[in-house]
Amino acid sequence: VHLLVVSGLHVGMVSGCLFLVGTLLARTSARILLRAGARRFAAAFALLGSGVFVWISGAGVPALRAWLMSAMVLIALMIGRTVRGLTVVGVVMGGLLLCSPLVVHQQGFWLSFAAVLALVAFFEPVPSAAGVASEKVGHARGWRRALFLFLLVQLVLLFALSPLLASFQGGAPLQSPLINALVVPLVAFAALPLILLAALMLPVPVLADCLLATADTTLALVMTLIGAAARYEALPMGLAGIGQWSLMLTLLGSLSRRPAPGTLTLLVLLWWALLLPDGRRPPVPGEFTVTALDVGQGSAILVDTHRHRLIYDTGPRFASGFDLGDAAVIPTFRRGRNRTLSGLVLSHDDLDHTGGAASVVAALQPQQVWASFDLQESLSGVGSAGCATGMSWEWD
Repeated sequence: VHLLVVSGLHVGMVSGCLFLVGTLLARTSARILLRAGARRFAAAFALLGSGVFVWISGAGVPALRAWLMSAMVLIALMIGRTVRGLTVVGVVMGGLLLCSPLVVHQQGFWLSFAAVLALVAFFEPVPSAAGVASEKVGHARGWRRALFLFLLVQLVLLFALSPLLASFQGGAPLQSPLINALVVPLVAFAALPLILLAALMLPVPVLADCLLATADTTLALVMTLIGAAARYEALPMGLAGIGQWSLMLTLLGSLSRRPAPGTLTLLVLLWWALLLPDGRRPPVPGEFTVTALDVGQGSAILVDTHRHRLIYDTGPRFASGFDLGDAAVIPTFRRGRNRTLSGLVLSHDDLDHTGGAASVVAALQPQQVWASFDLQESLSGVGSAGCATGMSWEWD
């Protein structure tokens, strides 16, 4: 989803391209060079142009956040000041929270800002007398360096976002650095520019259609790669206890200022602390926990005893094929260290309560299914029994 919406990467790319265009325009006009200067004119051109782009896209929170960040940098260029990346992130985060406090309930808010903070903290250059410009790199070496930095970005994001992903979704996909390294350039540097060019070329329908067809082919390749990666489950992780959270905070804090190789080794060891048991299982027989999932209309409930796990109803399924069993019930179940589903209860034959049953049965293979109605053929392969008045059993 984040790849195919107007996100920070797209806004940043548009701002950068417009800055380049503004610089080229300024160098063709002596009047602009004398009155404003190439850098000042290019910054103003990029600021206004990217603002129009964000406005046309609907000014969603990710796009608005990215535009405000780029605006601070561009304004600093216009007035000849320098600004630290962490300052930009902090000011924009504070401004968004003041204007729209409810964004704290959106997972995307935390994931986006965590990603940006990690990248800024890790990559923001330390001021030095030599300066970055003094480094002369050959053309071939420059490409190798760019590829290395791009892969390093993906690894930093994996380490930085794993705690949040573990908290929100119960796991982190280890294939994400590889798949992101493939699909992010395809979307950002192929599909998006083609779509924008097609929009500009609408007065020439044949050319616009050709550009859109090429963009469509690119996006089809992107979806194929994502589909292939999605066949592999995320590594189940959890966060429980002050000790484990302390380790994670130490890890994230150490990401700043490009840690030394020895520190990086420690970070990898700390990262594996996410694999520790998450403590959801009741510690002693006789106790149980109940987790009621917010699935909208309908119900989905997870019951954990000391050695057994039960799911009661699986949430709704919609006409599009999307079901909450796959989207909510299965990820929540996999947060726990016990991956065996002892029983599944389907209360009554209503899509609000059984819509996700097929997904749950296929993914979790319950040892026993109880239902108050005849199960569909797709669910008949598991052990099943009809519910009857007076039935009971005892676990732990």
